[in-house]
Amino acid sequence: VLASSPDARPHVAVVGGGWGGWGAAKALCEQGCRVTLLDALPDPTGATPLRSASGKPVENGVRGFWKDYPNINALVDELGLDASEVFTPFTNSSFYSPILTR
Repeated sequence: VLASSPDARPHVAVVGGGWGGWGAAKALCEQGCRVTLLDALPDPTGATPLRSASGKPVENGVRGFWKDYPNINALVDELGLDASEVFTPFTNSSFYSPILTR
């Protein structure tokens, strides 16, 4: 829990902007906490793709979701998101390597 502020609600830092981090942040918000989400990437939303030194898109998180992930689909529905804007079709992205991002 981060330092207290004039706001009486607990302020919690969640480290990691993957599905687990976003899920934890959502659950904490639903319990009345203020949340700061921290991630190593400047844009953990994926809207700005991470690219290798050669310019290929790199996915350093989950590579895909299929129909057997009803919890992810339910979360997208609950948040009122358009699945076509959240999920992308199959792409030929590279696997993550710290060496490739230098």
